[in-house]
Amino acid sequence: MDAADKSFWHNQIDASKSSMDERHETWKRLLDSYALKIELPGLEEEKTIRLSRMYPIMRQILASIAFNYPHINVMAEPLYERLGIDWSEISRILEKSANSALKLMNAKLEVHQQIFDTAFCGVGWGKFGWNPIGADSFPPYVSNDVMRDGFTYYMRKDPFRIYPDPDCPPQSIGYAYYIIEEIEVPWKFVKEDIRYDLPEGFDGPESLGADDHIGLGADLYENSAEEDIIRKVKSDKKTVKLYEIHNRMDGRLHTFLEDLEDPIEDVVHPFRNAAPRYIGEQLVGMDPLPGSLLKNGLQYVPLRFDLNNTFHPVPPMEYIEDLQALIIESVSRRADLLKRFARIIFAEESELGSNSQLEKRLKEAEDGDIVAVKSLQSIQEANWGNVPQDQLGLEGDARGYEEQSLHVGELAQQGASRKTATESALLAGQSSLN
Repeated sequence: MDAADKSFWHNQIDASKSSMDERHETWKRLLDSYALKIELPGLEEEKTIRLSRMYPIMRQILASIAFNYPHINVMAEPLYERLGIDWSEISRILEKSANSALKLMNAKLEVHQQIFDTAFCGVGWGKFGWNPIGADSFPPYVSNDVMRDGFTYYMRKDPFRIYPDPDCPPQSIGYAYYIIEEIEVPWKFVKEDIRYDLPEGFDGPESLGADDHIGLGADLYENSAEEDIIRKVKSDKKTVKLYEIHNRMDGRLHTFLEDLEDPIEDVVHPFRNAAPRYIGEQLVGMDPLPGSLLKNGLQYVPLRFDLNNTFHPVPPMEYIEDLQALIIESVSRRADLLKRFARIIFAEESELGSNSQLEKRLKEAEDGDIVAVKSLQSIQEANWGNVPQDQLGLEGDARGYEEQSLHVGELAQQGASRKTATESALLAGQSSLN
């Protein structure tokens, strides 16, 4: 790789990461809301009623669209010259084979997590690939034990570490020039990987002379104790950061180690189209051809629920965020108001003087008990803890708006005989996944 290309790709890494900074802040805020990390001004933390609205919505989505998915349905259609042939048995065999492959890849577990990512990040990412026979075949290496040797794999990818071409239009990832994946890898695996061309005398993280390379991703943890633990774990592993650049336009794979100028890998992409080259009957190599073996020319599969004028739509949970915060604040302040201003009874001194047990009887009275007094006018309740009606109305409005956001699919019911998985999710009501 010449100097101009190296400079270009380093600039693309920086530009693509910068383009995602604001989105990452939004995603982290939404995940904090899901974890009920909420501070209410003027209200102590222990008085906050942690009432999640995101949690039941997330369970509803998973129960309605993800419990039986992914699933491949096959309906083979004959060519014109074979119209008289029954293809139902062939369809059944193909469908069973395809879904068996998904089961071998453990795809359902990966897709479920990808759906969760989509709800909070707008886009959930998965990656297709091939897991060769043998352990520790490709970065991040430690994941290979969950995959089947000598078989295709599908792996959910952390959306915080995927950087698509910032210039990619919204309709399809197939228009992207490239996708960059940031990968954290224990140094010993990188050092032993024969595909990587490391500089002579390079000894790993210590050679970089910077301690922030062992605290990768620590900004995702607000708790200082947890952050310290993550830093220590990464330090013990001597973790380094790789940037895998999947160059769709040129059909190449470039891998950079952070803070090294030269790539440690620059090869024809392993999933590029190729034609076998023979000498006699012996296969001696492959000749690259235009195009890719994979849809859209990339190993990465984005999952999105919505559309936007950019590739990353607004995360669905962002529409619920303010409503959840409003309901939590309203319920918390209502509970605090009732506790702070407990019910007090006013009684005339003459009433207490004539009945020394009156105070005790009022405190200990149970439902249906009769407490005798001389005059009802001498006993009065101080209603200081009543909740303002406007607050109850505001809380009710918030629940109504939340319900509308869940059941917007009902607007499209008229004349629709078939429903997509998304519509089914919106109409599923209070389904649950146990």
